[in-house]
Amino acid sequence: KKDVQVHLIAKHLNRILADDSFVSEYIPIDPEDILNVLSNGVVFCALINKISPSIINLRHVKKKPRNMYEATQNQQLAINSAIRLGCKVVGITAIDLYEKKSFAILGILW
Repeated sequence: KKDVQVHLIAKHLNRILADDSFVSEYIPIDPEDILNVLSNGVVFCALINKISPSIINLRHVKKKPRNMYEATQNQQLAINSAIRLGCKVVGITAIDLYEKKSFAILGILW
């Protein structure tokens, strides 16, 4: 079941973000590599901005995070923005996303 979810999520993200130049180097996402691609927060931030344009100032997103600190900053920016949009984010931290914990990544996308 998880493989089907991962495949559908990758397909959905690829469709939604296909024309987004901010994440062009990450799209298309291979379902086999989805946890790696999403671990730095860049795609999450772009997705949030698709839902609500300009909620995240993309100048604050590190497109190529050099370390865990920059990647978790991206993740926290996405989490905080999702909460501002009314999403319930419970028990998921930026560290969980950075550490590629599938429950966190799949949970925040659903």
